[in-house]
Amino acid sequence: FNYIKTIWKLNLRTGAGAVLPHPENTIRNMPLDENKGIFNLGYYLTGISFNFAIQYKFYLTKWLFSAFEIKINPSYCRVPVVYGSADVFNITFQANFGMGFDFVKQ
Repeated sequence: FNYIKTIWKLNLRTGAGAVLPHPENTIRNMPLDENKGIFNLGYYLTGISFNFAIQYKFYLTKWLFSAFEIKINPSYCRVPVVYGSADVFNITFQANFGMGFDFVKQ
């Protein structure tokens, strides 16, 4: 899901989603069987990820804009390893810049 709130000229975004890892590991010369998981392809639906972002749009014309966005994405999942599981935490930071076009001006 995704939620957007505009304050001043900033867009504040938040969202959540699933983590779909493909673990590959070998412990004591025993590899993890990669023919398990979703459709036996080695992928597992095992965790949750969140998204928090702040975006600012600079309008160049009535519909054309450039945007700068800063994001943080914390995630957690528990992945299978040989004879057990491992807890995996991940945090990513991103800075994005791009161009856009408003088809429907708000």
